[in-house]
Amino acid sequence: MKRIRRENLIYTFSPKHKPAEVVSPGEYVLFETEDAFGGQVRGEETPPDKLDWSRVDGATGPLYVEGADPGDTLVVDILDIKLQERGAIAVIPGYGGLS
Repeated sequence: MKRIRRENLIYTFSPKHKPAEVVSPGEYVLFETEDAFGGQVRGEETPPDKLDWSRVDGATGPLYVEGADPGDTLVVDILDIKLQERGAIAVIPGYGGLS
């Protein structure tokens, strides 16, 4: 099984990103992910104005699948998800999908 560590975060989707890992179809991959705030929130005392908003909502990867071509549809089975004990959410006036 291959592993892509949480240090391989990207904040944009671009063909210029080098693959964090290369796999064959059917191969198992473990993705380590970071929370939506990129690990910046360490407790209730972290105010929103101290966050680096350019480093939120990162994605782990990218993953290159051998034989896949642009426009192909890939089937992915998620076998397990392990959560941290704590989570964080921010409600910020004037920011978000409903503002």
